[in-house]
Amino acid sequence: MAAAEHHHLIIFGGYARLPANVSPAPDMNVISIELEVDVQNKIIIAATLNFNAQLAEKMLQGLLIGHRLDHGIDGVIQAIRARYHSSIQRALVACVEDAYRQYQQYDQESGRQTARSSN
Repeated sequence: MAAAEHHHLIIFGGYARLPANVSPAPDMNVISIELEVDVQNKIIIAATLNFNAQLAEKMLQGLLIGHRLDHGIDGVIQAIRARYHSSIQRALVACVEDAYRQYQQYDQESGRQTARSSN
């Protein structure tokens, strides 16, 4: 497939600091999530977590993949808080919220660009 065919697939990253008691090494004190979003349809199509927690990543993928971002993320955040009980829960929530903020910023900027180009 040509690169132009994927121009509507954008990756948004979210980051958060890990609690000191779970950081695997002093230089690895950040957790991150990446969300691949079909920005035309506002749907998350892939999600990865950079922390060695396979079940957490699997749960996140189940919550996020297929989720419509125009519906917000409050339901996803509530589900994480209800289903994931760990020292990194806050960091996990913060990552998802940060990635969503990145998406919102992109969506607002692309909306302004579309409005300018159609004037």
